[in-house]
Parts: sequence; C-alpha cells; structure tokens
Amino acid sequence: MPINREEFELGHIGPIRQILAFLEKDKDSAFTAEEIRDGVLKMIQRNISLSLEEVVRALEILVKERDIESKAIGGKVWYSIKQRNIGFSKGR
Repeated sequence: MPINREEFELGHIGPIRQILAFLEKDKDSAFTAEEIRDGVLKMIQRNISLSLEEVVRALEILVKERDIESKAIGGKVWYSIKQRNIGFSKGR
C-alpha cells in the first residue's frame, strides 16, 4: 500500500496503516478505540507515543473512507474491518 503525501512529507507513517493491519488480523471481531490503540502498540512492539485522540481521528478517517465500520453498542463505539463480498452471490 502506498503512503500518502502527508506521511511522505513528515517522514513517518501515521497510525492508519497500523490500525488497518490490526483489524485485518481479526476480521470477525470488533474493538473499541482503546482496545485498538493497545493492540496496535503491542503489535508494533516499539516504544512510541500513540494517543487515544490520534487513534480516534484515524478511525474517523477510515470510517469516512469506508475501510472500516463503526457501531454504537452498549454505550461504546465499536470498530471492525469492513467485510468485503467477493465471489458469486447466492441464488445464481
């Protein structure tokens, strides 16, 4: 996946790639923003700062771009990778 112009100019890759990679690993589950932040930090195993606000901003972008889905359940917002329908449809 190519990096965007902002990542190129800043010289680092933002959390969007890491969030997508984390959600792709467990396509059948949904996570809160806090769980995603903690999972990304554990996954990349580097001592970096990743605020909850950065994660929420990235998640909002991913929802807007329709890469992930969000749903409010039980007073929390949950995020999951968008399921892609590939192949033939039923009934054909």
